[in-house]
Amino acid sequence: MATFTQIRTDRLELRAVADTDLDELYVLHSDPDGWHHFPAGRHTEIGTTRAFLDRVLGGWAADGLSYWAVRRPGDETLIGLGGVRRLADGSWNLAYRFATAQRGHGYAQDVARAGIAAAGAVDPSIPVIAWIDETNPASIRVAERVGLDFQGRRHGSDGTLLLAYADRPLPPEEPATPEE
Repeated sequence: MATFTQIRTDRLELRAVADTDLDELYVLHSDPDGWHHFPAGRHTEIGTTRAFLDRVLGGWAADGLSYWAVRRPGDETLIGLGGVRRLADGSWNLAYRFATAQRGHGYAQDVARAGIAAAGAVDPSIPVIAWIDETNPASIRVAERVGLDFQGRRHGSDGTLLLAYADRPLPPEEPATPEE
């Protein structure tokens, strides 16, 4: 089985996140400029980042694949996070987040392509889905540029209505059942 804990693209080093990345991940996820499309997602306490990091590390343990810490070759500074992580419904969630100063260089596309390829190698039967807020045109462009197709507005794993971009057609969304 292939290992994906460390990948090098033409411009980036992608390494499985580690506990030692906690402080830099907190800086990345707490920057208010990085959350103008989804302010509620911003980490305002390091404990939120710790819980997120634990979920990401759990993906590496369970599936041999999860999100990578992103750096430029020869530079230990974390500039972003991305890749794929399996969600509770079994699908691969494609994510990419970069420090504000690192945006606009095409790094998200590099990470997205690597994540899609890795997901296909680990379990090609599972769709890769990018869940995107409709007010985030930059993320929409990334999803489209890496070949994902718009699958409509759907409810994400937390129930939020988001745009779904996927590497294949998705089955119709199940209607919500009323609670009794």
